[in-house]
Amino acid sequence: MRTRPVETRDFPRLKEIYEARGFTWGLPKLEDLIAAYVFVDDEDRVVMFAGAEAMACMTLLSDSTWATPRWRLQALTELHGVVEQEIKSLGFTRVVAFIQPDLSKRFGARLRRTFGWVQGNGWAHWHRKVK
Repeated sequence: MRTRPVETRDFPRLKEIYEARGFTWGLPKLEDLIAAYVFVDDEDRVVMFAGAEAMACMTLLSDSTWATPRWRLQALTELHGVVEQEIKSLGFTRVVAFIQPDLSKRFGARLRRTFGWVQGNGWAHWHRKVK
């Protein structure tokens, strides 16, 4: 038994495990991962997979008293576009934002309607700094 980098030949087995577990989230694309490993048994059969996708974490600070809601939306639209292009140029394929609970309903709706963000469908959030 050992850990080794994931290989293309492992994907049918990964899909088999995924389907057997009844998962509904999308399997990651190998080209989107910055680290991808499998744990295999003595016959080199995949029994576990761990992969990491580089993800940018967005932060927004906004003076809610500045100008009008329309001007604030225009400023947000401009910032959103510039930051998105920058993170794309750095090779990121996904971005995440954590919204303060008392703001999440209205601002989350704005992110969805205006910018195409998708809510995390109720999944619990866990995080840690890489040591």
